[in-house]
Amino acid sequence: MPVTPRDFLAMASDAPVSDEMLNRNAVSRAYYSSYLHVNEKVTALNLPLPKVNGGVHARLISGLNNGAYSDLNNGISHDAQLEIAGLLSLSKQLRTKADYKLHMTINNTDKATAIANAKAVFELLP
Repeated sequence: MPVTPRDFLAMASDAPVSDEMLNRNAVSRAYYSSYLHVNEKVTALNLPLPKVNGGVHARLISGLNNGAYSDLNNGISHDAQLEIAGLLSLSKQLRTKADYKLHMTINNTDKATAIANAKAVFELLP
């Protein structure tokens, strides 16, 4: 059965409050929900990712920072793109911490921040 980016956010939001592994998974799922949502919108309009150093995640964030996706939602401001880029960037840092920095604790604040960021992305780019 196929899933949508919102399914990732639902999974992240439903994780119990105080289990570290569930917090790590929630942070990761919340980030991917917002990344996949924005990427789907960009891909649907055949908008190119900028040619900058880094992978597709960094390239998508760079495009938003540069205001390259003004065609999204029949017109999105550069300020809104900057806000989305900031939310994705912070959530990506949290996701990296959750997935790769095993010596660091992922707490409820990290989880809440990642989920709030994802929800904000969905609101800014419905």
